[in-house]
Amino acid sequence: MSFPLELMLRRLSFAFTIACLLAVSAEAQPVTISGFVEDAQSRERLIAATVFDAGRSIGTVTNRYGFFSLTLPAPGESALVLRLIDYAPDTLRLVVRRDTSLVLHLRPDDVQADELTVEGERDRIEQTTRMSVSEIPVDQIERLPMLLGEPDVLKALQLLPGVQEGTEGTSGLYVRGGGADQNLILLDGVPVYNASHLFGFFSVFAPDAVQRVELTKGGFPARYGGRLSSVIDVAMREGNRERFAGAGSVGLISSHLTVEGPLAQGRASFLVTGRRTYVDLIARPFIPEDERFGYRFYDLNAKVNATLTPNDRVYLSVYAGDDRFAAASEDTDRGTKERTDGAFGWGNVTGALRLNHVFSPRLFANLTATLSRYGFDVDMREETRTATETEGYAMRYRSSIRDLGVRVDFDYVPSPLHYVRAGMSITQHHFSPGAFSGDLDNADPSTRALSQPDATGLDLTVYAEDDFHLLRVLTVNVGVHASAYRTYRQAFASVEPRLAARLLVTNDMALKASFVTMTQYLHLLTNVGIGLPTDLWVPATEGVPPQRAWQAALGLARTWGPFEVSVEGYVKQLRNLVQYGEGAGFFLPGSDWQNEVVTGGEGCAYGVETFVQRKAGRTTGWLGYTLAWADRRFDDVNRGERFPYRYDRRHDLSAVMMHTVSRRLDVSATWVYGTGIAATVARATYYLPNAAISPSAYGFDGTATYYGPTNGYRMPAYHRLDLGAQWYFRRGRRERVLNLSIYNAYNRKNVLYATTEAYDGCTDTGPCAYKMTGIAPFRLIPAFSFRFAF
Repeated sequence: MSFPLELMLRRLSFAFTIACLLAVSAEAQPVTISGFVEDAQSRERLIAATVFDAGRSIGTVTNRYGFFSLTLPAPGESALVLRLIDYAPDTLRLVVRRDTSLVLHLRPDDVQADELTVEGERDRIEQTTRMSVSEIPVDQIERLPMLLGEPDVLKALQLLPGVQEGTEGTSGLYVRGGGADQNLILLDGVPVYNASHLFGFFSVFAPDAVQRVELTKGGFPARYGGRLSSVIDVAMREGNRERFAGAGSVGLISSHLTVEGPLAQGRASFLVTGRRTYVDLIARPFIPEDERFGYRFYDLNAKVNATLTPNDRVYLSVYAGDDRFAAASEDTDRGTKERTDGAFGWGNVTGALRLNHVFSPRLFANLTATLSRYGFDVDMREETRTATETEGYAMRYRSSIRDLGVRVDFDYVPSPLHYVRAGMSITQHHFSPGAFSGDLDNADPSTRALSQPDATGLDLTVYAEDDFHLLRVLTVNVGVHASAYRTYRQAFASVEPRLAARLLVTNDMALKASFVTMTQYLHLLTNVGIGLPTDLWVPATEGVPPQRAWQAALGLARTWGPFEVSVEGYVKQLRNLVQYGEGAGFFLPGSDWQNEVVTGGEGCAYGVETFVQRKAGRTTGWLGYTLAWADRRFDDVNRGERFPYRYDRRHDLSAVMMHTVSRRLDVSATWVYGTGIAATVARATYYLPNAAISPSAYGFDGTATYYGPTNGYRMPAYHRLDLGAQWYFRRGRRERVLNLSIYNAYNRKNVLYATTEAYDGCTDTGPCAYKMTGIAPFRLIPAFSFRFAF
């Protein structure tokens, strides 16, 4: 049954590299070693482990399910070298006479060496075709000093070159001049539409549940699509198949607990991780008696996997997270009682059911069914009571996006010269851009229930790519991502070529280049600044067409002793950008959202990124520097002239260091510097009492405010030093870790936002100049947390 499918993929590989295949001898009798690489202690399958034949100098890397396929040119002896960061390398010697299936194991490396020798068999940065890719090991994320002592996956990615954090303290990502909506965030292959808690200050990813995090900023392989700027691929852990275990932590604002273990010894396992904040409990003593306040968030990750046969494995992973805020106040004055209540919340639910199947030693397949839902709601009520009457106002707002999808992916490895991937997916989107209901005393009943119409969209994608060697020094990845999208009885289509190449200049230095095109059929309407998470996801329409972009990059990559060094230059052009018009927002009662946005925006981003990283040894970390420009242009904004993007940051520098002092003590430090973000500010207010047009056209008090150029003002430069230390205490297998951290150690007054007000002495007979006051709430903040394992 597998023969026609394997033949089809063989022909696809042939079409990509016919010249290379003609050079293969017809008399060769290759043999294939395939199988899986697992953690020797937990039996979890390992991603991106290198499997290398030392005698023949050929190798491969495990896919996201731990599968590998390595074809040798002829039977004989083989010395397989296994390597993965944070694991002790191992060598397996065997005699291969026929196709062989193996399950290989690596043991976690608990020994801290002064320096790890980097040899040719490791999958080094200059050996891979892909560029603009970064990965931070989870154990390093847990050691980094963070705001309020909370390890955070997305905040760790903000320390990489080409990535901006947006507002200080938040987990938002702005990659190479792109917007927050242009990042494809995947949790076990399922899109997450809002990855933040606590108004954006923390992400939804608990490190204890994460096995691997990979950020792709450019050179996107054909298997990714649907966004313009980046892909953040987060893979959950599978759970320990050998024994029951657990871990947890207690911090200043939240605690979490992880439990894992076998369901059937060696054949099935589970993992459950939960996290809950207690901000409401901490704040309760400080809230006045006539006011009420409540805020909490939670995360729940669960994953189950089971081996059905030696060639089949099934996974079920689920995530649920939710934020809820509520506040109320009462005021009584001279028999009049005023009460205000407000509540809002937002949350995600994702799920993935997948089946792995090994058709042959060279062909691996994965079938996945996915669910993703994001929604938010707002409830507000205001009531005034007297002895004779009651007046008030009530409002409720709901919005959501829901996806149901099926995806199939194939990995085909006909020889060490080729790695072919192909697949397709179909996703149905359901949009609820906004449902508004309100009650206003003495109002026309027809105004009490207004809503934006729901919409559905169907997204079909097909992709194919081949990573192949043309020469010993030249590797090329060629692919195409094709998609079709239908909504509102309108259809769009896109064919996106992808190309990446690596030329080995010397044994330890490579020249890399890539060119990609991307299409995005979803738009995010969001208000700039800190506030409610009122993000509206809406589909592309005839009036608001899909966003499109292309990106080209050129770079050098080199391994220099224990260091990996890369320098990349990039250019990115964006079209059909969308944003709210002036004065518009998420409350759009009775109005189509398409009438509230400005469309047809253009964007340009270019720059140079330098990255130096040390991954092994007692001292690890990295130094990243970005010199970049990013701008925007809309016909109806800034008089049609180009203006700096809000997150245009000319200089961005991050230095990260982690040092193992002893088995019982680690220390860490991060220092960041960035050019201030761009902002639009009010410059003056004019009083127009005798204007020909009614003063109310200008303002409630007959004034008009004059604003400077869009994003024409720069906030002060941003810089900050964070320090951290971890003390380890062991008793058998039980580990205890005390983490101390200091955020903004030298108490820098970094401006989070600015307020404007008129100078004292202004009159209403002429222009009045404004003054700005910067607000810097994140000063020196010490924090601690306590982690434990059992």
